[in-house]
Amino acid sequence: MEDRSLRPSGGFRWAEARAGKIGWILLWLLGIPIPILLILFFLRGCT
Repeated sequence: MEDRSLRPSGGFRWAEARAGKIGWILLWLLGIPIPILLILFFLRGCT
């Protein structure tokens, strides 16, 4: 399996997106309610 984070054509964006998703999951696991997470998501501009 190839490591996409090392690809020169946009591979780093993929790694950053994955790290961002893990952050949201960790917040959810810490007990932050889903509606609060959704509000934060939309306030950040859906990035």
